[in-house]
Amino acid sequence: MNKYTLAKNQISTLLEEATKQGLKHPDVIEALVVQAIQESISLRGADDTRACLDYELSNIGSDGVHEIQRR
Repeated sequence: MNKYTLAKNQISTLLEEATKQGLKHPDVIEALVVQAIQESISLRGADDTRACLDYELSNIGSDGVHEIQRR
C-alpha cells in the first residue's frame, strides 16, 4: 500500500465517523487539513511544509481535480 492509498482509506474512515457524529464532511476535511498542516510543521518544519503546500496548490487543476488523482 502506498502513502496515498493509506491516506485515502483513512479519510474514508474519518468521513464514515463524521456521518455517525452528524458532522458535515467539508467541515471535517477542513479540520483534517488544518491538523495535517500543524503536524507537518512539527515534523518537517515550516519552510518545507510551505514548499509542499505551494507545490500541491499550484497543481490543482482548473476543474478542481489534482493531477495526481487522475493517475
